[in-house]
Amino acid sequence: MQLEGGAFSLWCLKTNSKFIFGKQANRITTIPDAGLGAITGSPFDFGKFETPTLRNIELTWPYMHDGRYATLEEVVDFYGEGLHTSPNADPLMKALPQGGKHFTVQEKSALIAFLKTLTDTSYTTNPELSSPF
Repeated sequence: MQLEGGAFSLWCLKTNSKFIFGKQANRITTIPDAGLGAITGSPFDFGKFETPTLRNIELTWPYMHDGRYATLEEVVDFYGEGLHTSPNADPLMKALPQGGKHFTVQEKSALIAFLKTLTDTSYTTNPELSSPF
């Protein structure tokens, strides 16, 4: 595990890949919306959105910047089969095959199970952390 500016990352020895947990500002998605570009007017910012944390991801639906998906399964399907890159897409997204990662049923199930392990209901149900109002 390695800390990186408020986030932490894990390295997968099997795939030689890094997984970053925490907020990464201005990661570029493949969604053809203006995103940050609507604010700055820069064509280089078109399609950029802040990446939310994965902590309690199971509880933070709807998903995507516009709430288009209600389940983690739908999100994984999007990244697995519905992905299309744009000119400003993040290089990590462009490295995927056209259409997405193409998960097997086992990979999809394992990924969703992993994402659900990031849920901490003891945190979300703690009355000491609830609204003071």
